[in-house]
Amino acid sequence: MRRLISWLEERTGIPGAWQRILDEPVPGGARWNYVLGSAVLFTLLLQALTGVLLALNYAPTSDAARASLLFIESEVAAGRLVRSLHSWGATAMIALLACHLLQVFLWGAYRRPREATWMAGILLLLVTGAFAFTGSLLPWDQNAYWATQVGVNILGTAPGIGPALQRLLQGGARIGNMTLARFYTLHVIVLPFAIGALVALHLALFLRRGATPHWALPEEERQRRREPFWPAQAARDALAILAVLAALLVLAARLPPELGAAADPSKPYDARPEWYFLFLFELLKHFEGPLEPLGAFILPGAAVLFLFAVPFLDRSPSPSPRRRPVVVVPMLAGMIVVGALTAQSLLAGREERAARRERERRREAILEAGWALVRSQPCLKCHRIGDQGRDIGPNLTRYGLTAPEGGAIVEYLKNPTAKYPATIMPSFASLPEEDLRLLAEFLRLQGVD
Repeated sequence: MRRLISWLEERTGIPGAWQRILDEPVPGGARWNYVLGSAVLFTLLLQALTGVLLALNYAPTSDAARASLLFIESEVAAGRLVRSLHSWGATAMIALLACHLLQVFLWGAYRRPREATWMAGILLLLVTGAFAFTGSLLPWDQNAYWATQVGVNILGTAPGIGPALQRLLQGGARIGNMTLARFYTLHVIVLPFAIGALVALHLALFLRRGATPHWALPEEERQRRREPFWPAQAARDALAILAVLAALLVLAARLPPELGAAADPSKPYDARPEWYFLFLFELLKHFEGPLEPLGAFILPGAAVLFLFAVPFLDRSPSPSPRRRPVVVVPMLAGMIVVGALTAQSLLAGREERAARRERERRREAILEAGWALVRSQPCLKCHRIGDQGRDIGPNLTRYGLTAPEGGAIVEYLKNPTAKYPATIMPSFASLPEEDLRLLAEFLRLQGVD
């Protein structure tokens, strides 16, 4: 074994590099505060593994994408669990990365000489967001299609390059098969190279400069408690990773992602993005019309520029957050705004879902009562509705797609000959007004999803 290690060290240098990682000094000693970086790296590796497993059976075409996911969930061994892990892993990675960056910010770990490490972390956050955006289209269901439509439309409002950028992403004038192919290419080829390079750079910079100790820990205490990464800190990192994995397995098993109806450009859908994009979704509601570029690009762009500029704006001699108001106050204000917008969007979404459930309940009630009424009248003796009735009169199966307002239908049911003098349709004026309105609503629902 010693000879093998010696051979590998001479040819590759890997054993020595690994030993340097294990011997990396931890200022102030092993702490739970340092585990977030390892947890983020674990979720990235988990995303890579589950992504490869999904790609083995995924077909990136508009005709087969959704069907291939159904095949993965129903026919591939553990396919449903793998897809669920990939979905929840994206949520975990973004949440952990945001927490890691916040901790780095509060500890002042962006300060000299670690400016490049901080900026590499910001780039990682942006690339992770691009991963989430490109991956959201791949299920090719209604929510995926229309949420992506909203996203590319926002990109289309970018000053100057917006329309060209939108057309480049879409691969044409509208979202379709070419869009799916381009998003898939970005998601599984381009972005993995980008994030791999950034992770390597970030780790190299971290190992070069080391961890940042807590600002309140005196220098003498830091040196006295200093110890190598292995074994104490490695054990804490391993336990944190196991906790993240356990949580993801529970969530993946109990709350798998839903696969909605197939994408249909002819049927608009009230799509909502994932929770980590909700603040942008809500922000745009406050900047409509000519102000849309302000909410879509200028304010988010200014926030990103601020994050990159943090190391250069902070001139305080003390790493304590209380001594860094120039950067801490704007950061906290931004976090409050993002949190408020996200909460507002979640609340609005809950209200919309409740309203949608009420509409569905009312629809089912109208259809059930309407069928009972139709069967009690001579309607099916002349008209066909679905697989019931006869073809003497007009087929009403898709009548709702071209039906007039309910009041017009009621008036026609009361006096059919007023509009068509030669019709043989009898008058339903003897029916109670409530039954006439029910029949009108029932007919307006025919053929409408």
